[in-house]
Amino acid sequence: MLFREQVLKSYYPIKVYQNKYYSACGTKITAFDSTRKNDLIGKAKFSNATTTAVFELLNTCGIKTHYVKKHDDESFIGIGCDMIPLEVVTRRIATWLVFEEVTLESRKGTDLHLLNWRCSSKMMPSMIRFWTYEQCVENELIVGGKKIGKHELNIMGEMAVAVFEILERAWATVDVALVDMKVEFGFSNKDWRTSPC
Repeated sequence: MLFREQVLKSYYPIKVYQNKYYSACGTKITAFDSTRKNDLIGKAKFSNATTTAVFELLNTCGIKTHYVKKHDDESFIGIGCDMIPLEVVTRRIATWLVFEEVTLESRKGTDLHLLNWRCSSKMMPSMIRFWTYEQCVENELIVGGKKIGKHELNIMGEMAVAVFEILERAWATVDVALVDMKVEFGFSNKDWRTSPC
């Protein structure tokens, strides 16, 4: 029985484990805010291999994630969370208009010595969905009975930066630069957990 479906993943409950789900990676590849979609044979296997490797690394480094273990070649087991409808985008290199307050003073392609992060609302149309820190506070989101205020946003920002730095160092070992990253957050009981975007 399907529990929840997103563009790139489907979630199914596991009856023998309370609040655990297995996440099946999809075969779709998307572009332009998912307005263009195509099936790509073999994508689920490669997506799952990448996803499980990333979450195993983050768990090893002490970052709490919803990831439990790999289920098979195309799915993994995760903990059910109350998801916050924000994506936190972290960026190291100045390339993108939504970071214009940074890029006005930085030439395109320059290294931002301090990581920059912004929130993207999953409830808004794509062209207007980036929110400032103040807008996130003003919107007073309630998730699982918990208000998402300054304290919670600071936790999300700090965790997003930590995740970026871990992945940035890992990619650097194979001479690849991590330019930007999206991460989502959720609660399971009182714990914060990261989840893939």
